[in-house]
Amino acid sequence: MQYVRATEGQVIKGNDAYRWAQQVAVYINRCIRGGHDFVIKTTQGDYLTITRDTAYKAGIRNQVKNSDGTYRVMTDAEYKVKLDAEIHINELAQISRKTTAPPTPDYKNHRFAKDGFTYRTAYFKDFNGKYYKLTISVGENGSVSTVYNVGKIKEDTLPSGKIKSTFSGSKANNVSPINQYITKTQKVNPSV
Repeated sequence: MQYVRATEGQVIKGNDAYRWAQQVAVYINRCIRGGHDFVIKTTQGDYLTITRDTAYKAGIRNQVKNSDGTYRVMTDAEYKVKLDAEIHINELAQISRKTTAPPTPDYKNHRFAKDGFTYRTAYFKDFNGKYYKLTISVGENGSVSTVYNVGKIKEDTLPSGKIKSTFSGSKANNVSPINQYITKTQKVNPSV
C-alpha cells in the first residue's frame, strides 16, 4: 500500500473557488508539466501521460452521487480536497493501480479517449489529516493513456502497518518528455 501526502500548501490561495481552479491548472501546467506533456511509469509498470487536458480537467468541480441515486455538485470542502489531490496528480498517477478492464466507452468523444476510459485507484492524505481513496480517470487512445481527472473521492481509514511508502511533494517523479516516451506496445529497457 502506498499513498501521497499533501505538501504543496501555497498553491490554492484565497476563498474564491473559481480562482482555485485557475491556480491548480497553472500549477500543473507550469510546475508539474513544465509546459510539455510527459509520461510517468506507474509502480505497476504502466505508462500514463500528463497533458494540458489533465491540467484543464483538474479544476472542474465534479458531481457527487447521492445515496438515492441523484447527483449534486461538490461542496467547497469536497472541491478543496479534490484540488489538493490534483496538485499531486503526478505522484497519484505513479502509485495508482488499474481497477477496471475493459475500458468504459467515451460518450463525449474526447480526442484522447478514442478507446474509452479506464480507472485507477490511489490513496491521498490531505492537509486536514484525513485519508481518502481516489478514483483517477484515464483516457485510452491506442498506446497512449492520458490522466484526465481525480473523480470519486471517498474518505477512508489509513491502514495500520500496511504502508509500503509515502510520497510527499509534487515534483515529477520518473517522468520523461513526450518526445522521448516509449509506447506501451514496445519493450522497455529499464536501465535507460
